[in-house]
Amino acid sequence: MNSKTKYAEIKELENTENITMSSTRLRMILISGLIMTFMMTVDSSIFNVALPKLAKALNVPTSLIDWTCTA
Repeated sequence: MNSKTKYAEIKELENTENITMSSTRLRMILISGLIMTFMMTVDSSIFNVALPKLAKALNVPTSLIDWTCTA
């Protein structure tokens, strides 16, 4: 084997390692996005359940504080 072939093998290994790190990073980004979406959904659901009680405690119609869901 000459030095050129060794260099090509080393470069190929480096590229393979970068692909592996890249796919791991993409998985972590995907998992983070899924967790954030789940948490936002849970938060919105909890707020929508509490909205009528909040309106009653503030003595205002629900339609007046409905906008806080989207704010």
